[in-house]
Amino acid sequence: MEQPAEVPTLLEYIERELRVARDTAFRLTVSRAKGAEYWTGYADALEDLMKKIERREVRA
Repeated sequence: MEQPAEVPTLLEYIERELRVARDTAFRLTVSRAKGAEYWTGYADALEDLMKKIERREVRA
């Protein structure tokens, strides 16, 4: 039997989403496509959330 994939922690998930959002925003900006502002805002929000978790202002 195959073992199920390990479930990422909340911080790992946020870090992965943050990388995807920043990469997507960069690609859209370079290609001058619409939507870069959305992805930049999403990445900024994820970064703010990570900082709050690290400072223990919110609980993960």
